[in-house]
Amino acid sequence: MIRLFQLLILLFIFPLSFNSQAQNAELTLSMSDSSLFTFSLGDKQYSTPGTVAVIQDIPAGTYKLKVVKRMRLGNSLVEKPAFDNEIYLEAGRHIEATINQYNQLIINGNSAKNDENSNWNNRGRTRDFPTTGFEGMEAGQFHAFIGNLRDIPNERKRFESAKGRISLSTINSFQLKQIMEEFNDEDFRIRIAVESYSRVTDPSLFTEVYSALRHPSSIRRLNRQLNRIQN
Repeated sequence: MIRLFQLLILLFIFPLSFNSQAQNAELTLSMSDSSLFTFSLGDKQYSTPGTVAVIQDIPAGTYKLKVVKRMRLGNSLVEKPAFDNEIYLEAGRHIEATINQYNQLIINGNSAKNDENSNWNNRGRTRDFPTTGFEGMEAGQFHAFIGNLRDIPNERKRFESAKGRISLSTINSFQLKQIMEEFNDEDFRIRIAVESYSRVTDPSLFTEVYSALRHPSSIRRLNRQLNRIQN
């Protein structure tokens, strides 16, 4: 009788525990220009820079969200506050949010957790990169990659090194733009963009790379070469 009573207790406890976890919220956060950022949510600080953050199993409720954008000016990284306000996370929901250029929080998706048809599962993903989404190369690896490129004085060798690494990696459009800016020769910038066109995880944001080109004629050249690839 005692063992039966204990079993009944366990049967009640486990569903309660499972349901409690299932009722937690999830948040996907990014910048509209794919910039690197750090942030804090409530009293928890996320200090590792990244282009996309996915936070799971957050107890539902209202939280103070602070986002700091990290930008490169020359060889220096500059931090700029991008958002400082409250966000409500609904139980059992996956919220996809973006900070736009006006420092506003835009909710792009609100779907049931683990919904295979949610925006996050489908938006911008390709069959080549089913597990990476918009993240691109991990921040630490990307910074090391850029550092290695800067150690190569010859631009042609730098191009070959970059092309080889990109062919084995996952990058987003913002990272591609930064790679292009490591070349002084405009021709190499265009060639890197062409080589990487089919590799970026966020093709809808590929126009970001055009800002790395310095002449209108370069943009026309890039468009012509991309048209050949697409056709």
